[in-house]
Amino acid sequence: MVGYATRFSVAATAICLVAGCLPDRLDDEDLTEQISAAQASAPGCADYADCVLGCGDDEACKETCHGKASEDAQWKGDEVLSCYTKRCAEKTCAGSNDPQCRARCVMLECAETLLVCLDTPLTGPDNCGGALEEMFACDLASGEGWRCLSDRYRALTKESQELMQDLGSCTTLAVNKGADPMQICIDPELGRCMGAGVADPGDCYPVFACFDSCGEASEAGLCTAKCLGTMSEAGWEAYNGLKDCGVFGGDAGEQACKEAMVACAAPGGSESCMNTAVCGQGCDTGGGSDGERLSCLLNCAHQSSEESAALYIDVIYCTAACEERPACFPKTKCAKATNACLADK
Repeated sequence: MVGYATRFSVAATAICLVAGCLPDRLDDEDLTEQISAAQASAPGCADYADCVLGCGDDEACKETCHGKASEDAQWKGDEVLSCYTKRCAEKTCAGSNDPQCRARCVMLECAETLLVCLDTPLTGPDNCGGALEEMFACDLASGEGWRCLSDRYRALTKESQELMQDLGSCTTLAVNKGADPMQICIDPELGRCMGAGVADPGDCYPVFACFDSCGEASEAGLCTAKCLGTMSEAGWEAYNGLKDCGVFGGDAGEQACKEAMVACAAPGGSESCMNTAVCGQGCDTGGGSDGERLSCLLNCAHQSSEESAALYIDVIYCTAACEERPACFPKTKCAKATNACLADK
């Protein structure tokens, strides 16, 4: 039996056809265009968020925003605005005069709900790193800040949108554990984001001097991530090997650490081990930070052949390990490695 609702729908359609309010035939393409136009006319999640925040404490104004938005935009917007209010407006950025504080906060502390709000099938030509900094700069108090976030996100390539989603998953976990997302997610998520689209990615060894140049400023986390973003895939692989190394707090064995240091140096020159050792002496006497010294030593190895670099790494690894132990004398302990290096002329 045909239900009353169906009967009324059929009758209404027949009347409308006679009256000429519908075309005689509505094909799939026309229907898709009409649906898209209807969706476009209703404010999306970002526009809804801008509208609600622009109302201040005016509840009637907020109701107007709510009524104009689609149901999808409403629930997505309410979720992210709830997080934004509790974690950013009332906590992290309360009393802050920094116009970037709230955008940075919502991207790091409300990433999960924010990315649901910004989700779009649209993509563009932009890469993750540059867009991330521009998104941090969106002024959420301007009335167009959430649209700013949305526009930057939809201009990303598909790969960069996925990298930003990976970063969002990491920052969400970090915040839920009470940790600083800019520390927890620098490596690899933020670093991978910053490295997207880098024109000429390089080796592992310069990254340590780059780290030290970042200092202790509030932007140091982003700076460190940019350093990581300069590396090629081979550079990342070598860097990850070094992270597991004992001298960096990991638990990899001595041989694995030596191999990781050689891989980070990426030797491709022709210098002998003896000439490389002379180069390394300049690193020891030239001053600079620990990171600059390590980059300098690995750069010396970079100028040598792979075989000579391995001999040189044997010497500096043995010397560094010996200096950390009491009553250990490098000249004695590392004599075998040193003589092998000096013999390589």
